[in-house]
Amino acid sequence: MGCREKPEEIFLGVVDVLALFDVNNNNNAADLRVIFYGASNVSHIYAYRVMIVKSDLMASFSVADAEALNPQEFFEISSYYSLVKVYLPEDLLDTDGDSITNNQEYVAFVMSRAEAAGVQSQLSSPSVPVMMEEKELRDIYISNRSHNSVELLDGVTGEYLGSFVGRNSNGLTTPRDILFGPDGHLLVVGKYNDAVKKFDIDSGTFISDFTHGFSLSEASKAAIGPDSMLYVGQGGLAGSVVRFNIQTGAFVDEYITGLSNPTGLAWDTNGRLYVASYNTGEVWLYHADGTPDSVFVSGITGPVDIWFDKAGDMFVNDWPVGEVKRYSATGEPKAALVTGLSAVEGHAYNGHGGLMLCDVGQGTINLYDSATGKPLSNFYMGGVLENPNSIVFGPNKNMLTY
Repeated sequence: MGCREKPEEIFLGVVDVLALFDVNNNNNAADLRVIFYGASNVSHIYAYRVMIVKSDLMASFSVADAEALNPQEFFEISSYYSLVKVYLPEDLLDTDGDSITNNQEYVAFVMSRAEAAGVQSQLSSPSVPVMMEEKELRDIYISNRSHNSVELLDGVTGEYLGSFVGRNSNGLTTPRDILFGPDGHLLVVGKYNDAVKKFDIDSGTFISDFTHGFSLSEASKAAIGPDSMLYVGQGGLAGSVVRFNIQTGAFVDEYITGLSNPTGLAWDTNGRLYVASYNTGEVWLYHADGTPDSVFVSGITGPVDIWFDKAGDMFVNDWPVGEVKRYSATGEPKAALVTGLSAVEGHAYNGHGGLMLCDVGQGTINLYDSATGKPLSNFYMGGVLENPNSIVFGPNKNMLTY
């Protein structure tokens, strides 16, 4: 008696790592960008159907609902791509047939469309909800220590946009910090450069050595003080904080001397300066006139950045431990805000309750809830950055093209 082979079971894969972003201010579907990885089994998938659903309806949205949509209510893309990144057409409607608009929270779904007869299409899980709103669009500028460059990420999606300041531009060597001057151009501090370098904010091209009248040695972190001067720490045998005129770059004075590898600068609301001392594992406090006050906190393995929140708490990036340590306004230790990084240096707030940190060892940019320290995402997953160590939001370059 002949045997009949059991019919092959066909399983459609579903997409992975689906994310929805509000990336523009057009007040229509063109504001939305959808990114996802295609299904691993694509042999019976001919297309992906992208749909935008009001977030309060996502729990009941089904394959049947997705199959019944009108053509204006979905966007379909070929299954050829393993990584899909799309802007949606401005006239796309949501799955209720309504225009996609600001002040409404949405999720994205993606359905894998089957080409084999009798095979059920598969629906992804929803993306994280996104509230569409008018927002300031900014990109992220990151100093890349090992590449002697400044790299650019999209400030909403975290996608790599390219080098803003190319490798070794005009002798840039081991960048340690970046900031914007009052004229809007980018200032870059290189550890082995004897001057802070200035780059054009429109093109990233070198303008000039900004600081002059003093030769820096092993420069580290920089900041603009409450007196509107540029402060630059320098390590090695120098061990000082030097001040420059922020408008002209002219040398003013060696404000503080006798330091031990200063690697972070911050001021409290009383105008007092706090300086991270990497070699001694301390944060030192100075009066507004530059005279020493005290060792504010100690016992830190390798402090490299300092900043304060609105409540007056002080935060310190402990580089080799991979933690953001937290202290009260009077120096009492509190529970660490963030732990678990390989090496942390550089920070920036995104304006939406998020704190971004550079993981120097992993080459990633990680996003945390700034109040609780809860991880929100690996904002940039790595692949290009190597030893990122300073991060700042700046003008949007609008370089994304797909």
